[in-house]
Amino acid sequence: MSDFQNFNSIDSHKLIRSLGGFLKTEVKVSEDNIETKNEKGSGIAILAPGCSIEVDISNTAPIEPNYPRVVFIGVGLGVQFPKTMHASIKRMNDEFAFETDLIDAPQDDPFRNKINRVDNLEFEAITIKEQDLGYVLFPGKTIKYKLKITYKACPDIKQIKLYAEAMVSTRHLFHHVKEIPISNEKVVS
Repeated sequence: MSDFQNFNSIDSHKLIRSLGGFLKTEVKVSEDNIETKNEKGSGIAILAPGCSIEVDISNTAPIEPNYPRVVFIGVGLGVQFPKTMHASIKRMNDEFAFETDLIDAPQDDPFRNKINRVDNLEFEAITIKEQDLGYVLFPGKTIKYKLKITYKACPDIKQIKLYAEAMVSTRHLFHHVKEIPISNEKVVS
């Protein structure tokens, strides 16, 4: 029996799931003073003790011509606060700040060579539907998230749970471009 025949659906599922291993994260936590609204409602901002949490989500997939393109779509950062805290981030506006830095994660394919197709169509780097899911992360790129939260809002930062979420784009993974050479034997005069 050939190796191909031994390759069952469980193996293929494991192989596809293993691509998620290219999604790497790094977290840095530092003490910080967080600008918050004055509790007395004067509109004047005050500084409150808290911390900054920086999360880098990177795509470490190889960038090689003979390797399938592992592109993550719908990339996002999930935050779960302890149950004793606010029910949602939206209710924490006065004591919570959030930023996303896409400088190292262009949302257009940085490796793509545009090919002039005779049908005037093109393989888009990102489709509208993919954009609706969240950010796109091409191989070798990193999205940086920064959260700032006061200790009043969350006294024990270690109780916050962070999640990186993404999906492998099968559209990129199975996209094939093959050059068709024209040899001297093909030229008819």
